[in-house]
Amino acid sequence: MRDLNHRTVTLPALLLVFLMAAFGCENSGRQSQSAPLKLKVAVYPTTYTRLIAIADAKGYFKECGLDIELRKSPSGTSALDAVCRGEVQLGTVVDYAFAWRMLNDTSIRVVASTGEVFESRIIARKDRGIRQPSDLKGRRIGFVPNTISEYSLHCFLLENNISPSEINAEPIPIPRQADAVVEGEVDAVSAFATYSFDAVERLGENCVAWDGQNHVAYNALLAVKEDMKPSSETLTRFLRALVMAEEFQLSHEDEAKSIVMREWGFSREVIRQFWDRTRVRVSLNQPIITCLQIYSKWHMRRSGKIGDPPNVLSFIDTGPLDRIDPARVTIFR
Repeated sequence: MRDLNHRTVTLPALLLVFLMAAFGCENSGRQSQSAPLKLKVAVYPTTYTRLIAIADAKGYFKECGLDIELRKSPSGTSALDAVCRGEVQLGTVVDYAFAWRMLNDTSIRVVASTGEVFESRIIARKDRGIRQPSDLKGRRIGFVPNTISEYSLHCFLLENNISPSEINAEPIPIPRQADAVVEGEVDAVSAFATYSFDAVERLGENCVAWDGQNHVAYNALLAVKEDMKPSSETLTRFLRALVMAEEFQLSHEDEAKSIVMREWGFSREVIRQFWDRTRVRVSLNQPIITCLQIYSKWHMRRSGKIGDPPNVLSFIDTGPLDRIDPARVTIFR
């Protein structure tokens, strides 16, 4: 009698499990057969955007049901500009440049960070009599306005007790960060990422260089525009592909480096110098909020704007990353 009762309870349960499994497989089949979701992305090719290169090369975007169009930009600021003009749906940008845009466009949003970066340097010419930071006084120093190039120069001068009035700061276009100092248009330059590497390589023995970030990391962000934002499902799939790339890099670092060299066109020496200066992880953490608050206040003070700084939390969209892994979102909210 006990065996019969056991069977009468077990058989319906087994039937239910079977039906649920069959239904799940059917739904999975439908999703895999559906057309991939399209997404246009503006990306600045550098070490802090390497997860995008890896995800694309390894087919993770396609595996997650996405049809990705990558457009390379000369900087994160340019990538964010493309987002704001509606040319792409998502762009890569560092927190400093995003904070500047926050003051003028309340529709932009951060959906995730892909890591932290230490890439900015001050590059100077020895033949202009520059050997130490104090020698920069009275010199022409190039910088790119409203980018980390400008803020790095500000912090470097502050740390070395040099007043901004003691130098001749000269705005330069993003693509000319290396050319301006190599060709002698300026005596020094505040340059970021591969532009600083290019300047050092071309100047050779005539170069002196210092860390321009004073041990402060910049957050590498993924930005969208609210009124042209991709669907939450599209963004979730994109971030899931980046998480897959993050996990791949942890166990296949040499192959990951080869992919980035090939996809972004970097030399082995660029990878050697900058790979470990970037910590990659898909996340949204409290330091991002703090940095955006600091940078937005600095931008307001520099430009003479009055009033309260923007509410940074209103510029953060945690939804897509929450759907993947809430543990990756550690913002106080």
